[in-house]
Order: sequence, then structure tokens, then C-alpha cells
Amino acid sequence: MQSNFINPVLILRGHCDSAEIWRHEVPLTFSGEFEAGGAIWAIETALGDCEDLSASYSVTLHHVSGESSDVSLELVLRASDWSLAHYVFAPGAVYGGNRFPVRAQGYSPRLFATDISPVAAPFIADIPRLNDTTGVSRFDLLAGDMAFPCVGYHDASRGLGLALLAEAYQQGREVGFTVVENADRSTAEFRVSLPGVRPQRYDFPAISTTAPSPDRGVRLAPGETLSLEAKWGQFTAPQRADFLDKLLDLRTSVGTRKQPSACPMSKAADLIIQKNDASFWNEELGIYACNPNRENHFY
Repeated sequence: MQSNFINPVLILRGHCDSAEIWRHEVPLTFSGEFEAGGAIWAIETALGDCEDLSASYSVTLHHVSGESSDVSLELVLRASDWSLAHYVFAPGAVYGGNRFPVRAQGYSPRLFATDISPVAAPFIADIPRLNDTTGVSRFDLLAGDMAFPCVGYHDASRGLGLALLAEAYQQGREVGFTVVENADRSTAEFRVSLPGVRPQRYDFPAISTTAPSPDRGVRLAPGETLSLEAKWGQFTAPQRADFLDKLLDLRTSVGTRKQPSACPMSKAADLIIQKNDASFWNEELGIYACNPNRENHFY
């Protein structure tokens, strides 16, 4: 299922460090050569079948000739029917756009007496989010920032969901995802890029979304290529629970599903219990204490 209010395009971006210095946009159906950033490029797009979503795309960028800056290749879905009521989702990272008032404070964020009330308004720290007021509204994530590499939204008024997915690493580089709204919030873009280049990054423990980004584009020599594979589509989802159920089904369509070589959670729990019993248990008082040898056993 695809609707006429989703417009997919391709964008080639030039970067100086993590900052964008030029961009060139072509339709997703484009095939051929073009000039951008002082170099000649060519794009090939292959459309594949996709059982669980509307379509899958493989886009290959060729550096034909000329000198170029670092670049990234991006598939963009533009939603022209946008509403602040749409539920924006990035698994494990963004729920409802994280669209709340922000109180900037480092770790650990604290509540004040006025915040502890049944009628107190909710707020969040400076985490990746869409803006609840005017101004820039966007978040940029790398694939590893999410429980699985996907962004999407639920449109309750139409009973539709949209999902954009990609393998987390392609050609040895981590994929990036961006959601950005325009100034009057009438349109939004859902982007997947290779490599992922965040203009700024989230930092912990500062709890800030404006830390300098270490991300960089890729420098292609003439004759080299960069290929991005992604899939997207819309699907029927009358309720938000239907939308989330569909995404849970889709999560197995990316990744290898191989059992990692890691300590099982049950074994880790046993080790933590053994460590706390040996280090912090005060037999005389019958409590765990941070330092059982201190006179103040409750500190």
C-alpha cells in the first residue's frame, strides 16, 4: 500500500567534517549522470520485491570523474499530509516524537518539589526529539542507537502506518536515520543515509543533543561506488497497537538473528548477586550497605 502523499527522492550530500556543504536531489526513479560538488556522478536504482512492505530499493552511486568532498547517499520519504498528531517512532529511542518540553540538565536529571504533583506537566531532558514548540524540529540517530534500524509513524486519522528500514551496516559503514519537520509542521521527512552523518550528536552524561559529531562522509575516488539498500511502505493500522505489532513483525526482516557470543543474562544476574552478597551485605543489620564498614551503614 502506497499513497500519493508520500514522495520518495534521493539526495547526495557533500560534507566538511559533519557539516553539509552542498546537496543534490534527484527523483527516486532517476538513472544517469549528473554534476554535483565539482564532480560527475551516476546513479542506478533497482526496485526489488518486498513481501512484508511495499518496496525495497538498492541505490548505487558511482563516482565517474572529478574531485569531491566526503559524501553520503540518502533515501528520503517526504510526507505532505503531516500532522503533529502523528505518532513518530524509533524503536528504543523515540516514542511519539519525544515531543515534550525540555529542561536541560546533565546527569543525573532531577525533579524539584513543584514537579511532584498529579497535575504537574511532564518534561524531558535534552534527548533526541521533535520540537514541541517553534524552531528546528529534527532528530538524527545511527542504526545502533535504536533497538532495530527503523523509523516510522502512525496516522490514526487514516488508520495507516509507515515504516522505513535498512540493514544497520552496509559496506562496512553504519547507516543513519533522520526525521525532520519543516517550519510550519506541514510536511515531514523520513531519511535513511549511508553513511550516517549526524550534524550534532547526543552526549551522555552531559545529556545534550548539541555535542560535536564525530561522523564523517565517505571519500570516493573516481571509479568507486557507494550502495544503499532500504525498504519502506505503508500498511493498514487502525490502532496504534496495530502499528507497533506490525513493526515488531518487521524487526526480524533486518539483521542476521545469530546468537551473539555473550554472557547470558541469567549468568550475569548470578554474578551480580554473588558480588553484592560478598561486598555489601551486613549480616548484623540484615541489610545491603554501600560500604558496610562505615559507621553510617545507611549511606
